[in-house]
Amino acid sequence: MELAWLNYADALAGLTVAAVILWVGAQLGRRTLDALLDVAPQGLQQEIAKTVARMDGVLDVDRVRVRRAGNRHFVDATGSVARTASLEQVACLERRHRKTHWRDRFPQM
Repeated sequence: MELAWLNYADALAGLTVAAVILWVGAQLGRRTLDALLDVAPQGLQQEIAKTVARMDGVLDVDRVRVRRAGNRHFVDATGSVARTASLEQVACLERRHRKTHWRDRFPQM
């Protein structure tokens, strides 16, 4: 009993292994470029900007930057507050919102 396809088994196995290596390499390259370019997950930046805009005392959101480090994301958000707010009030506002909103709503941060 002769199996004709068996003559090509070694070549097919080699092509399969090469395809897997190319696929894994492409995925690793994409993840590396995303990390180098500070790419955030789709929609996360907009969701954070909306959350910051809804905070008590925040008048406007000027900029939100999200970057990944390991399995966590770090946020750099710049917002506007009332001109009459003191530095202590703004610092208290920031600490209060960091503890209440971010940990519950975005556990990856």
